[in-house]
Amino acid sequence: QALMHASAGECAERARSGAEQRPRKVLEAAWRATRKARVLGSATICLVALHPSKPELIAANIGDSGFMLLRPAHTASPRLGTLGVAAQGAAPSSPEADGQARYSVAFRSPQQLRSFNAP
Repeated sequence: QALMHASAGECAERARSGAEQRPRKVLEAAWRATRKARVLGSATICLVALHPSKPELIAANIGDSGFMLLRPAHTASPRLGTLGVAAQGAAPSSPEADGQARYSVAFRSPQQLRSFNAP
């Protein structure tokens, strides 16, 4: 909890100063802040940001956290599988409202799990 709180603070500070939201830099600063506060414990964390000038997603991931990038099934790579998910806020008369929307996993972050419950 302390690491995410420090990450949020670092993101806010970077936004005020106009600095890029680079997940690795944010995570490093948050780690230094929690260490300086002498917070003990373990954490799993996943920070994701859009690159400010390129069409890229940038991530920093520690532990068994992760993320998936979902796209409508007709635009994503079918080799990674599909998820049947109703679109958020869909109008009642649209096909998405009755759960017919199909999304494909365009990208899945790599797992960092060594064994069960041991990231």
